[in-house]
Amino acid sequence: MVRKRLFLHPTFDCSFDHVCREDCYLLKDKTKDEKKFRIPDKYWVEITKLAGENGFEELSLPINPLRGVTGVKDPLHWLRLLSPIAKEYEMVINITTTLNVADKIEATDGVDIVAVSLDDFRTGKDWKKYAEKLKKSSERLRSFGVEFNCNLSYDAGTQIQYLHNSYRKKELTKIFDYITLLWPKPLKDAGILEVGAARLIQKGDKNGSSYPDLIGKTDGFLEDYCMSFARGNTSCDAGYGQLSIDAFGRLAICPYSPHGVDVSTPEKFQDYLVNTLPKNKVIESCDLIDVE
Repeated sequence: MVRKRLFLHPTFDCSFDHVCREDCYLLKDKTKDEKKFRIPDKYWVEITKLAGENGFEELSLPINPLRGVTGVKDPLHWLRLLSPIAKEYEMVINITTTLNVADKIEATDGVDIVAVSLDDFRTGKDWKKYAEKLKKSSERLRSFGVEFNCNLSYDAGTQIQYLHNSYRKKELTKIFDYITLLWPKPLKDAGILEVGAARLIQKGDKNGSSYPDLIGKTDGFLEDYCMSFARGNTSCDAGYGQLSIDAFGRLAICPYSPHGVDVSTPEKFQDYLVNTLPKNKVIESCDLIDVE
């Protein structure tokens, strides 16, 4: 069963800004001044407390390597601020980050799950060297009970380099507990190959040798949550089983959706939890993953 989870994005600052990709769901269309914006830490503390008091079971934190434009230079600043509070409510702490940041996480941080993003930019040209770094990180994190996962950005290059390469694919399944192939979102704006593959899958057609990987039938692979919904395999809990708050204190029903509801004070978030959340309905379709 999927846990009730809250995604918090305390900053738009990222040292990979305009380096790894232009369509980052956190940073796209943000100005320089907006990336410097910072809500006081007290706000995030109170939001985490409210989440715990209202039955949220997981705190999910995307953690970027930072430039320091907000005055915070330590990427683990908000994790170490909020982790003790989340643990008071027995919340699972789930981190999505880069390998370099993951290497800074300690047993005392109370993290349960770490997912690192994997794509051509992050691995560079020397896969063997990068794979060794991944192995060392995996061994260290697993030694103190952390589940170590991979978010593998899906595109034509990914298919060739990882899914069609049996050696690399086997390496990934040894290094990581689980591998999720993440589709671009919104999917209809992705490249023609990705859209074509998604259309086949959503219609129930097998998409070549990668099909079992893409739908989570291969051992160690998980299906993209949104794709599973698009295929009619699962329902989507956006808006009632998951919420997301960005660095402006704006709320969305999921991390990839527009953040437009003002919850920039704890009182506003409490009001949303009491008066709006119970009325949210199960969504029947989603523009993020639809391709027709």
